[in-house]
Amino acid sequence: MERSDERGAVACEDEIDLRELVATLVRRKWWIAGITLAALAVAGVLSFAVLPPTYAVAVEVAPPVNAELLDTAGAGNGVNAAIQGYAALATSDAVLVQVARDVAWPGSYSDLRKSFEVQADTNGGTLTVAARAPSAEEAYRLARSWRQAFIRAAVGAARQQLDLQIQVAERSLAGGQSALDRVKAALDQGRGGSSTSALVSALAAGEALVQAREQLDRLLALRQSVETAAAPSVLQDARLPEAPVAPQKTLNLTVALVLGLMAGVLAAFLADAWRREPETEPPAAIVDALPGSQLAGER
Repeated sequence: MERSDERGAVACEDEIDLRELVATLVRRKWWIAGITLAALAVAGVLSFAVLPPTYAVAVEVAPPVNAELLDTAGAGNGVNAAIQGYAALATSDAVLVQVARDVAWPGSYSDLRKSFEVQADTNGGTLTVAARAPSAEEAYRLARSWRQAFIRAAVGAARQQLDLQIQVAERSLAGGQSALDRVKAALDQGRGGSSTSALVSALAAGEALVQAREQLDRLLALRQSVETAAAPSVLQDARLPEAPVAPQKTLNLTVALVLGLMAGVLAAFLADAWRREPETEPPAAIVDALPGSQLAGER
C-alpha cells in the first residue's frame, strides 16, 4: 500500500504544473514583452520605412455582345473561348509595345509584363487586369494605357479574323458560281441526264450560291462596323487609387505580434529550464521506489 502511494507521488511530480508554468511566465514577463516589442518594431520599420508602397488600378472588360465576334480574340466560339483569347492578348507583345510607347517605359517588356496581373473569369465572362506601380499616378497611367492598347489590339484581331472569314466566303461563292455554270452548260448541251435530275442539280447549286452570297454580305457588313462592334465592353474603368495595396501594414503588425508572443513564451521557458539548478540528490520517494532500496533497509 505504501509502495502504491509512493508511485502515485512520483507520477504526480511528472505531471505539468499549471501554477509553475504561470509562475515562469510571470518571472520572464520582461523577456516576453521585449521580444514582442522587438518583433513589432521590425515589422513596423519594414512596413513604414523599408518596403516601398505598391498601388493597383484594375480595369474590367467583357467580350462584345455580337455572338459572331466572340471568337475574334481566340479560337473557337462562345464567351469562354473569347475570355481565354482575351487573357492571352492582355499581356501580348501587341499590347505591351503600345503601352511601353505611351508611358515611356524605361525597363524591359518582361518587367512591364510583371506589372500587370490578369484574372480571367470564364463563368462570369469578364477579364480583370490590375496594373501595379510604386505610385498611384503611375499605376493609373499604366491602366489607362493598357485599356486603350487592349481595345485596339482586340479590334485588330477581330478585323484579321473577319478578313480570313471573308476570304473563305469569297472562295465558297466562287465555287458555287462555278458549279452553277457547269450545270447550266450541261443543260444547254443536253448532257444533264433526265430533266428532273438536271433541275435538282441546278436548284442545289443555286441554293448554295445564294447561301454563300448571304454569308459574304453579312461578313462584309460586320467588317464595316468592326471598329465598334468588336470593341470589348469596359465594365470598370481605371480610377486613381487612394491608398496602396501593399505593404499591408495592419496585417504585418498583427502577424508580428502573434509571432513575437510565441517566440517570447518559448524563450521564457527555455531560459527558465536552462537556469534551473540541477538536483544533486534524487528525491527520497524515487530512492525508496528503486528495487534494491528495501533490501538495503532490511540489512
